[in-house]
Amino acid sequence: MAAAVGGTGSGSVLAIDKSQKNEFESFVNFIRLYHEQQIFNILQQDDDTAHYSLCIDLNDLIKHDVALAYSLLESPSRYLPLMDLATQELQRQTIATHLMRECISEKPNVHVRITR
Repeated sequence: MAAAVGGTGSGSVLAIDKSQKNEFESFVNFIRLYHEQQIFNILQQDDDTAHYSLCIDLNDLIKHDVALAYSLLESPSRYLPLMDLATQELQRQTIATHLMRECISEKPNVHVRITR
């Protein structure tokens, strides 16, 4: 069963499997703590259709949540798309609360890249 999370300006809703809700929230918190400025820089870009990479240091994820990092390494095809959805959720949260929200826009093509 999927749970609705957030929503874009176009009205679409992200579907997160209930079993992944905790991991999703942990990814959102991690990205907020370690990459909030990079997300804001992406939101400021003019091209809403371009593809943007968010490079995440695996060591930072391990410091934040070792079990989540292990899960990502064990099942990247399950967790990388979840991290991409977490970037979208954080974009929406940032736009909703930022004073410059008129000058920023959601980018649907932000993809997480894991580095070491």
